[in-house]
Amino acid sequence: MEDLEPIDILGDEHVQIWLETCKIVKNYFGDEIFVRGNCDQAPFALASMIRSIEGWMMDLFLNEEYVFKLLDYSSEISGQFIKLVAATGVDMVSNGDSPAGPALISPEMYRKFALPYEKKMADIAHEQKLPYLLHICGNTDSILEDMVKTGADAIELDYETDIIKVHNICKNYITFFGNIDPSGVIALGTPELVEEKVRQLLSVYNVSPRFVMNAGCAIPVITPSENIEQLVHITKNHLIDKYIL
Repeated sequence: MEDLEPIDILGDEHVQIWLETCKIVKNYFGDEIFVRGNCDQAPFALASMIRSIEGWMMDLFLNEEYVFKLLDYSSEISGQFIKLVAATGVDMVSNGDSPAGPALISPEMYRKFALPYEKKMADIAHEQKLPYLLHICGNTDSILEDMVKTGADAIELDYETDIIKVHNICKNYITFFGNIDPSGVIALGTPELVEEKVRQLLSVYNVSPRFVMNAGCAIPVITPSENIEQLVHITKNHLIDKYIL
């Protein structure tokens, strides 16, 4: 930790490409489409990448003092990215923090090491006058109530999380993005399977407006365009039938 120098990520080529992409998309669509600027990674996830996931898991038990120092260091970098992406004109920003999920650490460890720093990122986004979304992969049933407390305006969750529990906990407090299986359904499934899963989600969230139909995680590049079109088509027609007709 003593050897880590402060980093200005604006000079990184890949960050510049990321920012340019946000600007191009937003300038092209204007206000026609609500553009989400994804600012991976959240501090806990970034720290795990700096340290290596194996070393980071051991540190959580053996080197708590340095864990918090690295989280503070990572927070500075993650916060820079949020501010840079916000300046491109996007309509919202988001972070991924999947190593902080129950697949790797306990809910108690999540509350101690990850949640406070996710709150910081939500605060930074709100200082930029933008809504903030938090994504965690896997089954997040055991930390759903904690994720609501981060101050995030939305959470994006994987297909392994119980949609009924999500609805019961989140419907009045936070917008839910998800949670169609990106691989088994959207990438490898048929349009008929996509429609089935989309309608299942719509039936659960039929009485709450705090919902954005989406995959539970990143959509693979091999995904057939007709599956994406089916997801959009079924969702749009449902909304037309419900709110216009």
